[in-house]
Amino acid sequence: MRFKDNKGDPHGFRVFLSDHKLPQSLIIRYRGNRLHVLFKLAAVYVTHFEAINLYLTTRCLNNSTLKTGLIADFSHPVAYLELKILAILGKVLTGPWMKHFYRGKNEQMHHMDAFNEVNMCSVKVEALMAKDEIKLSDFTEDFFGEKLDHSEDPLIWKDDVDGNQFSMTMKALLKAVFAVIQRQYKNYYNMEDTAERRQILESARTHNIDSEEVMGMFSANIARAPRATLLFVSSKIRSKKNDTLKFIESHPDKANIIKKSVSLAAHLKRKTQKSIEDLQKELSCRIANKMQKKEQTERRKIQRPRPFIVCKSLSLS
Repeated sequence: MRFKDNKGDPHGFRVFLSDHKLPQSLIIRYRGNRLHVLFKLAAVYVTHFEAINLYLTTRCLNNSTLKTGLIADFSHPVAYLELKILAILGKVLTGPWMKHFYRGKNEQMHHMDAFNEVNMCSVKVEALMAKDEIKLSDFTEDFFGEKLDHSEDPLIWKDDVDGNQFSMTMKALLKAVFAVIQRQYKNYYNMEDTAERRQILESARTHNIDSEEVMGMFSANIARAPRATLLFVSSKIRSKKNDTLKFIESHPDKANIIKKSVSLAAHLKRKTQKSIEDLQKELSCRIANKMQKKEQTERRKIQRPRPFIVCKSLSLS
């Protein structure tokens, strides 16, 4: 459905989305490793399962093994079951997690309050996985205590999978989730919630989305300009994140700031270039010394005296 190195059928898929009045951004892309994106995509595949399956079997113009593999996966009941379970976990765990903890700077939750929320979530996960059998009807609220509206996503909450297989797979995933929470927050369980500790953690963030955003911007800029230097790319990212241009435009001494910035940038570039040249000279000297030592070793091997074996003459008579 997506394209990379002329694979897939991007044009046909866009037409399919338009014909079904679906947004072009139905299958989202994310630069990074955000697990919630996987769960959200699983919800998209379950919600539009019939339409996507119809596209793959009748309208996809690509005849590669990618299409064949997708058709086989979409027609397999176990694959559908796993997609549904991932979609449900996105609704009850990762989605509410993002909503609670991934907030703006002015709406940040205190670190200790955030851990209390995580602890409550882990208690609910443990209680659910302790049941003998987990059913779809057990999910009336998410793991943070908010009610779920099943009418918003009826296909996700439709009971159309094998109950025993659903319970077994969901239990395995919940056990893995609980183990990860216990491992990652092990130090917090032994930490006392005191006023002094709250003061220390006052500025601590509950997420690292800013660093992921910077990495995404970095890879996007490198893809757009492969020959750009790292200094140029990092300066461009800093200017976007820190609103540098807005600050310069609003400053009364704008011309002087730009003039000094150009001069300092040129000086820094010359300094960096000199460091690179010095490094190359040092590497060249080291390589030459290494080659010389290797040559001397080979010469010694050749000049080393070797014992001669005296052979008696052989006669043909």
